[in-house]
Amino acid sequence: ITWSQDTYNIYISVGRSAPITGSRADGSRARDVVYVGLISVYASRDDGVTWTDIARTATSTSIWHNDQHCLTLHPTTPNAGMVGSDGGVASFAYNLVTNVAAFAPLSQSISDVQFYGIAVHPTNEAFVMGGTQDNATPASRGSSTDWANLYAGDGCFCGFNFTNPAVHYVTSQGGSIYRYDTDMDTSPTSISPGGSAPFVTPLAMGGVGFQNPLTTTASKLRRHDGTTWIASVTTLSSNASQIIPSSIDGTRIYTVHGNGDVYMSVDSGLNLVKIDGDLPNVAVGAVYENPSVPFDVVAVLQTNSGGVGRAYRCTNVNVASPAWVDISGTGVSALPKIAFNTVVWDPYHANTLYAGSDIGCFMSQDAGATWTNMNTLGLPNVHVNHLVVALGGTYLYAGTFGRGMWRIPIGP
Repeated sequence: ITWSQDTYNIYISVGRSAPITGSRADGSRARDVVYVGLISVYASRDDGVTWTDIARTATSTSIWHNDQHCLTLHPTTPNAGMVGSDGGVASFAYNLVTNVAAFAPLSQSISDVQFYGIAVHPTNEAFVMGGTQDNATPASRGSSTDWANLYAGDGCFCGFNFTNPAVHYVTSQGGSIYRYDTDMDTSPTSISPGGSAPFVTPLAMGGVGFQNPLTTTASKLRRHDGTTWIASVTTLSSNASQIIPSSIDGTRIYTVHGNGDVYMSVDSGLNLVKIDGDLPNVAVGAVYENPSVPFDVVAVLQTNSGGVGRAYRCTNVNVASPAWVDISGTGVSALPKIAFNTVVWDPYHANTLYAGSDIGCFMSQDAGATWTNMNTLGLPNVHVNHLVVALGGTYLYAGTFGRGMWRIPIGP
């Protein structure tokens, strides 16, 4: 058994088998079968003396998805039941005679994908993609009913080159980055920068024309110029958890950090300055610049503390000591005291903001004076990790952690 992930995923279950001839001295006594779920599913028919990998995950002959979380046995059928892993839910049946199990996935019609980050094509909203927990990066590539699965492992943040959107980028855990060169490319090129990186790899498109991928490793912001990675002169206090370029100028870039820091660059990421000023010193989920007014920025906080607000605005972060004002609202129209992970400004309505939280989306139509719950418009009460509006787009997209990707029409 490979025990390497026992602090993340493990279970032990015991099921009664049918009689097995010759397994013990009595030759016929019904036996307990012990199941252990770790990276794969293992079964033992001899009280743990020997084990069989019955799912063969992470192998060339894999028959089920890796990283197990739960198993329940059928109440009357021996050695059959259901399992849950990072790949969803499956039924299984274990044949003790052949020592082989069969798995049948059951999640095809369950919208339970967990997105970390999403991206929308800048001119064709039929092309969207998103990085998911241990299920790579699903991409619509023009069809909302027939998605391709791009690289790799835990998909994270992703992006389209706005100047040449056939070129698109995906990431996987720990800093791996891959480039696809055409709309339907199936053989990506690795352009990983190396160095220590967050598990959920940040990536955004910035620079002139929004054509350069940006990421963070070894406490530096890094921009790919088409050939090599250029590291920031500034050393950040930590790796950024998210990178958010201005929607009106790709050379102006913001980074947010789990320690409460927020940085800004006005030169495509070479030099950065801290702009968090008097923002509360808690994890910042995201920031977003006003699409009509440079340096007018909204931030949301990723905390459950009751002592601070959830949304703040600074009308000019391009000063020595930026002043942030709480725009979380008050009373029944205030944002709830839960973590907020993402925020965007409506490109068509100057006072409209959208914020994504651990329990769904909220909207303000008066620049944060009051907020309303958007879940009543059809979104489940679900953790929202990333909100995106494409440049000139007609939809607000939400990448949720557990119920897939959603969108709602917006416009002038």
